[in-house]
Amino acid sequence: MRRWMTVLALLAAPAWAQGEEPEEEVGEDEVVEKPAGYVHTPAGSIGRGEPDSPTAFVRLREGGALQIKAGDEWKDGTLNDLAKFLTEFAEQQDRELAKEKKSAYETVAGAKVSRLFVSLDVEPTVPWQHVQWLMMAAAQQKYRKLELTEGTRKMLVFLPADRGMPKEPPLEIRISVHAVARHEKEGKWGDVTVNRPVDVRYKIGNEETAELAEVKDYIRKAHKAVKDTPGARIGGEVKAGNKVPFSRMFDLLEAFEAAGLETMSFYGSAPPAPEVRDAPRLPYPLKNYDVTD
Repeated sequence: MRRWMTVLALLAAPAWAQGEEPEEEVGEDEVVEKPAGYVHTPAGSIGRGEPDSPTAFVRLREGGALQIKAGDEWKDGTLNDLAKFLTEFAEQQDRELAKEKKSAYETVAGAKVSRLFVSLDVEPTVPWQHVQWLMMAAAQQKYRKLELTEGTRKMLVFLPADRGMPKEPPLEIRISVHAVARHEKEGKWGDVTVNRPVDVRYKIGNEETAELAEVKDYIRKAHKAVKDTPGARIGGEVKAGNKVPFSRMFDLLEAFEAAGLETMSFYGSAPPAPEVRDAPRLPYPLKNYDVTD
């Protein structure tokens, strides 16, 4: 069994830090008995810099518009269109690189993956669930190198490759923060009226704050407290409600990166339903957390 520890530095650690799952936060008018779709993925990484290989360009806009850059033109598309485009882009780039005796693919941790990048330019108010769906689409087409853009801010995100299970898995210490959407009110998503959060809070164990500065201080101090642990792999862990705006998640990624934490784990949303994959506009999430029967 993989050994891991969630750090709650400078705070009393609640029971779930010793292995129990935390109770999920929900909207004020929702009742959820158990979380679903939050399957923990192996750690990837984050960092600064520029893509060093050919890049496919994708945009997510307010109202659920997904746009794909084909040549010099941006075209509206669906998640299925994106999957097809990424496959064709990889094949095209592989043919071009073959002329230089290079390849569009590489082997990482025993898995064949694309060495190409996908640039995701996302408007600040887009819900985090939609960004996760794009990450899933990229991963399913064997892309692991992403560039996330929010306004003038950029961050490189490297999705995990399948590294298998070593005989003696290392101790993993995860500095965990949970972004929670709060106080919803009616607003427009395209031409549809939906319930959108007007506030986002950050949870560290059982403590909650609206101040990003406090989160940054926690991450910095927690990292300092555990960074010299012998034999440990130390990283950040991010969890969020589906409706949390992308800009607030970008704030979190920047906080982890600024503290020197490059390894990152994400809790994932449930995969999009078949009708969503073909939808001309991505629907706004009905709930902050996915629930199984």
